[in-house]
Amino acid sequence: MAILDHYRRMCETCQRHGLKPVVTYHHFTSPRWLVRQGGWNELETADKFARYCQKVTHHCGDLIEAVCTINEVNIPRLVALFWVSDDAANEGAGRFMSQAAQAFQVSAERPGVFNFARAEVAEAVILAAHHQARQAIKAERSL
Repeated sequence: MAILDHYRRMCETCQRHGLKPVVTYHHFTSPRWLVRQGGWNELETADKFARYCQKVTHHCGDLIEAVCTINEVNIPRLVALFWVSDDAANEGAGRFMSQAAQAFQVSAERPGVFNFARAEVAEAVILAAHHQARQAIKAERSL
């Protein structure tokens, strides 16, 4: 797969220059197809994320020094708290959710985009995704 080869070249380049690659498997962005399937609001996302981590680690793991499964897992909760406490933010959030839902062709009720997933559901999904990803990564390579 071309993108995995690209990341492998990036890790090789880091090592050639004396840098130790640290890979973050998820940093806020998710594929559209995943969001259309419910994204970070669906427990099945944890399994999909673990398979992704396994595949990346299989392809590049010998070059990776350390990993972070999911960057800033607190963001869905922080966003939810901010919106609840600020009327202006709630108004803007409604417009954002409507536009995001339209772009992803999903319901406007909290699309499963990572940063804006329903906090109470997303927390369980993110935690499961982290644990399953950790197991998948370690099964490929002990970091």
